[in-house]
Amino acid sequence: MKIFYFTSTGNCLMVAKHIGGELISIPAALKGETMDYEADAIGLVFPVYGLAVPPIIEEFLERAEFHTPYLFAVITFGTFAGGAIRQLSDLLDRKGETLAYANQLHMQENYLPGFAMEKQKKPRKQDEKLEQICQDIHSGKYFVRKNSRFACMMTRTHQADYHYKRGGGVTQQLQISADCTHCGICEKICPTGNIQLEAGTPVYGNDCLSCLACIQNCPQKAIRLSNEKSAQRYRNPEIELTEIVQANQSGQY
Repeated sequence: MKIFYFTSTGNCLMVAKHIGGELISIPAALKGETMDYEADAIGLVFPVYGLAVPPIIEEFLERAEFHTPYLFAVITFGTFAGGAIRQLSDLLDRKGETLAYANQLHMQENYLPGFAMEKQKKPRKQDEKLEQICQDIHSGKYFVRKNSRFACMMTRTHQADYHYKRGGGVTQQLQISADCTHCGICEKICPTGNIQLEAGTPVYGNDCLSCLACIQNCPQKAIRLSNEKSAQRYRNPEIELTEIVQANQSGQY
């Protein structure tokens, strides 16, 4: 089993580890020359961005070729997943691929511009739902969660207004405080290599995904958003900072 995942706070890496198999980060896979994959089962684990499939996942799906009898996906979300599963199914249909299994997992909300981290709690049934998803996948269950018309409409509407495009991202709202110790974690953890240290200070390019990995994982909380709801930060308690850095640099765990 191969699982391709995208993570900035560790949530999706935690989910992928619980499912098990060979774990490969999507940012790292995109750096490779060959993207032709074969396995008895291939999975995708990623978060919802703006009620939709993140553009980096769309890019990966456009380039990757899957050879497997069992293609599955687990999508994580904080407040509302929208019609992300339907959108993913449509993207795969264009490639002639069909999902055998697709489900979504409610996890702690961590979108800083919208929510205060200290007020967010782990969903009560998260562990139970994750265990069921793992059992489903390992038993080869066929199931694709249906998204309602309302959910799909919300995704289309939200994409039109707030689509997470690769480019400037949240860089216009970024502030680097004097608390920065020039440790370079932000440069190492960025999944697109969009951050470079110049005289020890992080400088952002034009390939931001708005994933907030640099902000959530700064040891000194020195990188801030002008519109964030609180100064608290979030990283999945089961995942170490070094794991996210390693994943976004090399893609191998």
